[in-house]
Amino acid sequence: MTNHEVNIAALAAFAEALRAYPSRQAATLDAADRAIERTRAALEATEYHWRREVERCRAQASACFTQAAFAASQGMYVNCAPYEHALYAAEDTLRRIVEAQYRFDTVVSWYRSASLRYGAILEDGLPRAVTYLDTCIDLYSAVAATPLHTHPALNANLRESAPPGPSTDSPPTDGGPPRSGSSPERSESAERREGGPEQRG
Repeated sequence: MTNHEVNIAALAAFAEALRAYPSRQAATLDAADRAIERTRAALEATEYHWRREVERCRAQASACFTQAAFAASQGMYVNCAPYEHALYAAEDTLRRIVEAQYRFDTVVSWYRSASLRYGAILEDGLPRAVTYLDTCIDLYSAVAATPLHTHPALNANLRESAPPGPSTDSPPTDGGPPRSGSSPERSESAERREGGPEQRG
């Protein structure tokens, strides 16, 4: 396999990977959305449970305080500290759950914003990148399939870099070195203009 074929195959494999990428990412985004909904539902259920627990502990503490007040009027003492501690612990747990929900909603809001931008890239930018890759592959394949001697740009470069051809000087008639730009016709014409050769008596 030539280098051209290796490069074209690599570009084609990359283009196919980009084509398959949106479907895989869509599945990932769907899974993330389902995980978000499960987490939100779990937090809401936990919040509901502890709100009910706070109400129960508050009711118990309130009943204990009523009993303690009546007992005090009779000179007796009722210890309501366990109910107070249980109410405090329930309220503290509910507070931390509400804070966790707030942090969770903040992160989800950021994620939704980023997901929208990412989805726009998958729907618009990625197909354009794949189209550009396909165009490059077609052009590269066409160039690789074109014989070197028929390629116009290469022919122009070859003509510019070609060595000079054989000299057009006439070969010498007397065995001597050639005279650049001279010919037998040229010599005879020059002799006639100069008076011709000397006549012998």
